[in-house]
Amino acid sequence: MIKRILSTWYKVEGTVRSANGNPRNLIYLLRIDDSIQAAVYESAVGAPGDITYTCSHFLPNIGIITNIGIDHLERCKTLQVYINAKAEMVSVIPEGGTLILNADDEKIKTIDTSKCKGNIIYFGIDTPCLFQASNITYGNNGMNFTLTLNKMKYQIFVPGYGKHQVYNALAALAATHEMGIGITQAAQALSSFKLLMNHCEIKKGLNQATIIDDTWNINTASLKAAMNTLCELNQQHKKVALIGHIKQLGEHSADYHKEVGKMIAKFNIDYLITIGDLANNIATECSLNGFHGKVFQFEQTEGVYELLSDILNEETTLLIKCSMFDYDIKELTEQIIKG
Repeated sequence: MIKRILSTWYKVEGTVRSANGNPRNLIYLLRIDDSIQAAVYESAVGAPGDITYTCSHFLPNIGIITNIGIDHLERCKTLQVYINAKAEMVSVIPEGGTLILNADDEKIKTIDTSKCKGNIIYFGIDTPCLFQASNITYGNNGMNFTLTLNKMKYQIFVPGYGKHQVYNALAALAATHEMGIGITQAAQALSSFKLLMNHCEIKKGLNQATIIDDTWNINTASLKAAMNTLCELNQQHKKVALIGHIKQLGEHSADYHKEVGKMIAKFNIDYLITIGDLANNIATECSLNGFHGKVFQFEQTEGVYELLSDILNEETTLLIKCSMFDYDIKELTEQIIKG
């Protein structure tokens, strides 16, 4: 979103799609020459030290932490270590720079920002802050909301469905505002933003059902956001969630999948379908925690299409959420969309 806004006025370089691994740093750096006026990069946070290492090369003026879920515990080992790894952003912002944080994120609230040399700006929905969103509604292919900044109100539209898109837009508007772009001008540029493929894309599929294709990747935060979108998008529709397992959760992976099951039990959906041993922990725990919908567990994708053929119709919305490495589920998704 930041790249889209800045490219209206500046020559911009930045991360391609979500290709943010450290091995790409040199390639990205070599694309920056004297003609580049702004650069926007997403740092990988797969292990402690990743942000410090990346930022030692890119030397950012502005840093953003949008949210902290439960992810990358294979190398971070514990959730606290992962939070600390993201918190490295605090120490890499120089004097005169800006750190932009989500005021509503409970894990971000635990970060010690006292050593930040730059200015700190907060964005949010529920917590009073500088960049505050309210009056959030689902519009035509995106979200409408009111941004309040310094007692001024702005009507904003961001393409893509879900409350998480509002948070992303707030962070993008905060960053570009720090670079001197007015909110009205930035909002106009943002309105033509194009969603990345497989990031909560809305499509039509099997039996004319509405499909939310969120198969780019999965972690606890993105799954919760996708579930909220499923429940809010077509509120009168029958709702189905098809979920694969979450990778990179380390030795306590089964326990985290059970926690996800407890979380999903709180959502008012009609069907939960899980695929794979670890994902089946989600289904089992969901059933044990008062879930009122129907639950189906599969070891593999075989038989899922046939089940969905009986469930889906034009009054149904199906969310598909899986890891970027779940190639069988991605193949199944293509079949469902082709119908």
